[in-house]
Parts: sequence; structure tokens; C-alpha cells
Amino acid sequence: MRRALILLAAVFGVAAAGLALFGIEAATAALAVSWLCGLGWMVVRSRAESAKLNQILKHQRASRRELGELQTTSKRLVRRSSVVSPSEQQAAQQLKLIRKELYGVLVWVQRTPSVTQELRRVYDRVVDHDRPMPELGDWAMSASTLIWLLDRLQNPSVRTILECGSGSSTIWFATALAKRGGEGRVVALETSAAYAESTRAELAKHGLEDRAQVLHAPLVDTTVPGRDNQPWFDLSVLPDLPPVDLLFVDGPVGGVARQVRYPAFPLLAHRLAPDATVVLDDTGRPAEAAIVQAWKQETHSGRRLRQVRRLDRATAFVSEEG
Repeated sequence: MRRALILLAAVFGVAAAGLALFGIEAATAALAVSWLCGLGWMVVRSRAESAKLNQILKHQRASRRELGELQTTSKRLVRRSSVVSPSEQQAAQQLKLIRKELYGVLVWVQRTPSVTQELRRVYDRVVDHDRPMPELGDWAMSASTLIWLLDRLQNPSVRTILECGSGSSTIWFATALAKRGGEGRVVALETSAAYAESTRAELAKHGLEDRAQVLHAPLVDTTVPGRDNQPWFDLSVLPDLPPVDLLFVDGPVGGVARQVRYPAFPLLAHRLAPDATVVLDDTGRPAEAAIVQAWKQETHSGRRLRQVRRLDRATAFVSEEG
């Protein structure tokens, strides 16, 4: 449009110049020549625009063909998806698990500020010394799980805590019991002699030897009701205890056997107090998730487990009469 206006101005300029210098006939001739030149330019311009338009239309037709090919390929892949090989099915399942884990990380990142604030509240209430407390996360329990459990420990009726696996949780539980005062003791089973000694050293450093006991209980072949024998803590080292008010299952480590933590409920049910709390850690993993479903459907020593809370990466139950 801008070029057309410039051209029109030039035409009238030429006509005006001709009229001034040579009279009306010369001006008319100059105007005619100018119009012819302008018409020629417009023809050339029109052809150029037409060529561009044809190029655009060509690209549109190509895009439509490509879209049609993609739709055809998509339909073919959908038809093939029902007959994929076992390896492809396994890869798809692994991808699904990865996506689930990434979503869990996203949720954790979003919740971190509020969890940190809540942990600070619990820390100020439980810890009355300046010694560093064990870190959370990774192999240790998550902050959300710890917060929920420490709130339970404020109840004076929670006196006996039994742990399957020792570590950070042992220190935190013993610290909470010491701060609360009154009766209360932690007993932790540990398969590794070296790790058991390390946890004992941490307890001594915090002056908590009278609040927690770590027992070396190596894995032994164990009879499990309704299942094949499997490795489990050597329960012969476990002394007589008052009824267990809190059972925290964070061991043995995964991979030792299929659903390696399953025996905790069937083998320790008779030790549970009425309305005892049972927490199974790492229930985001397939093996522990399967254990949750099994425990909810079973009765052992006249007791059943009712799920009451899904924590960050743990699941909490309450023991009830079956």
C-alpha cells in the first residue's frame, strides 16, 4: 500500500511538471506514460504476489499431506499397541513408573516449604539441645512421616516402640520420649552389626542410651504363615516386651527377598497393643505397595490392620481385633 501511494504521488508529480514546462498536451503525454509505467509495475508486483500466494498454497498442501500421513501412522500405531512384544510392554510399564515418580517429586517440591515450617515447629517442641539431629530423606524416613509419628508420641500412652531397622528414626523417637518424660522406650532390630553399632554410638552421643536399645538381629531363614520361608530378622534376640504401641517397619532393606518386609505383621501381631499404630515405610515401591494390600486383608493372632493414613512415602495402620 505504501509503495502504491508513492507511485501515485510520482505520477501526479510528473504531470504537474509537464503542465508547468510544456503545456497541457505534454502534461497529458507525461501522465499517460506515467500511468503506463505504473500499470507495468503493478503487473510485475501482482505476479510476484501471485507467486508468493502459490508458494503458500503449495506449503499448505504439503502440510495437509504430512498431517494425513501422521494420522495414518497414528492409527497404525494404535492398532499395533494391542499386540506389542513383552519387551515393549515392559518398557512402557517402566516409563509409567518413571512418570509416577517424577510426579511424586513435583508434589514433594511443592510441599517442601510447608513441611519445613511444620518440621521446625516439631523440632522446637522435641529437641532441647544444640547437638545436630540426624538428617531425613534418602534412606532415612521422610520429614512428613517423622512429623506425623512425633505427634503420635506426644500421647503418654505410647510407651513401647519397636523398629524393624535402626537409624535416624531411632534417634528421633528416643529424643521425643526423653523430652516428653515418663515411661517410654525404643527397641530397634538391625541386620547389620556395623550399622547397629553406629546407631548405638549416635544414641550415646545424644545421651539417650536409657531410651533406646539396638539389637543385632541378622537375617535367618524364617517360617512365615501362609507363605514360603524367607529371610527375616532373627527374633530370638528380641526380649520380652510390654505390648508394642508403635511398630515402625523400615527394614530389612529391599531386594533381599520378594516382599521382604511382609513378615512384620504376621510374626509380630501377637506383640501389638490394642489400637497400636503400625507404619510401613517406602510404600511407594511396588513390593511395599503389595504388602499394604496383603496386610489389609489378613488376620493374624486375632488382629487386623486398618489403614488410617497415607503419608509422604509411608502408610499407617491401626491394629484392631479381627
